[in-house]
Amino acid sequence: MAFSLTENASVIQIMNSLLPPGSGIIYKDPNFSGDPRCAALFSGGSTIASFPDFGFLLGTGDAHELYGQDGTDVSTNFGYPGDPDFATPSYDACTLAFEFQCENSNFGSLEISYAFASDEYNSAADSGNIGFGDAFALLLNGNNIALVPGSANDTVGSPGTAVSGYSINHLTNTEYFVDNNPPSEGLAIAYPDFEPDGFTKNLKATGNIVPGWNTMKIGIVDTFDPHMDSWLFLEGGGFMCAPIPVATPAPTSSPTPLPTTTPIGKC
Repeated sequence: MAFSLTENASVIQIMNSLLPPGSGIIYKDPNFSGDPRCAALFSGGSTIASFPDFGFLLGTGDAHELYGQDGTDVSTNFGYPGDPDFATPSYDACTLAFEFQCENSNFGSLEISYAFASDEYNSAADSGNIGFGDAFALLLNGNNIALVPGSANDTVGSPGTAVSGYSINHLTNTEYFVDNNPPSEGLAIAYPDFEPDGFTKNLKATGNIVPGWNTMKIGIVDTFDPHMDSWLFLEGGGFMCAPIPVATPAPTSSPTPLPTTTPIGKC
């Protein structure tokens, strides 16, 4: 099935995609913010390498622009405000916020499967980290859990590196990146039916949850200027509670029996 969109998705359609029946998660107070054209359901992502097959997306521009790589940089200015939770200054914020809790009290962590795509690849990386690359985040109880795999280190206290066009691209952490930038030599484009000039492979974010209600805010913004579009894709059903790991007890060794001796003078 080819990549396709259900445009102007409602907040209920989005939540049903993220948390299908039987997910083991209950939620309340879902709130969508942004131009209606920035949100859509998608399907057929399996036709694109290492990409979520279906789910929903949020973008800094019109989702309809995702159809077809035209060799130019798509730029939509909705005229909407940004969101300081993601970047300052920022523009055209497209966000989803809600509260949730796991039905099973033994669940202690959250998993989210997602991918980031942008028409600012590869120019943002080539120009250095000057701040114009669009920003997104998966804010679990206020903390961004969308991190480059392996970048967080509890031992040394490193919070990890946020996924962005600067941290995963054709130069850095390339194992998580797919280049779809139109080549200047007129060579074939890897995915001609997909607009973004580059995108991450399907990544997994994880984070600890607390008993009771937790907050989740998912969003993307244009940073420093309202130009060039980017998109955040959330895999359908890829928002899951995971059980608290149970420590395996260390094996105990049986005491070595004492040797049997025969009393002297008896047989």
